[in-house]
Amino acid sequence: MSFYSVLTYAARNLKFYPLALKRAIENEPCLAHVVTHFKLRLCTGEERFLADCEAWDLLNLTPDEVLSLLTRIAETFGLSSPALQGVLNKHLIQTTGKEDLEKYFRIQCSPQYLCPNTAHYSWPKGAGEYCI
Repeated sequence: MSFYSVLTYAARNLKFYPLALKRAIENEPCLAHVVTHFKLRLCTGEERFLADCEAWDLLNLTPDEVLSLLTRIAETFGLSSPALQGVLNKHLIQTTGKEDLEKYFRIQCSPQYLCPNTAHYSWPKGAGEYCI
């Protein structure tokens, strides 16, 4: 896999990580208390409880906010980061696929990607009909 492909997948995974996290919290009984007691800082600077965040809010968090989520949740609720990651793994985009997460969150308009003719072969596979 090329360096470009790794960066592409990392960016996609980072973008969808908050959605996977919210889905895990909503569906895993051991995390039920997190959704109503954990606040996020939105891209607007506003703070909002995770339970009150829409898909748009979660898809537009800053990279720093996304990267801090697992550690902050583990520290705030006294959870083990590896155990939390283990629960989260089955909800990640790498596991479920983009379409599954979009369906769960009722995202009707998928992101569109602009791909040059020299795009890596995985772009049409990952973006499908949305690669223009």
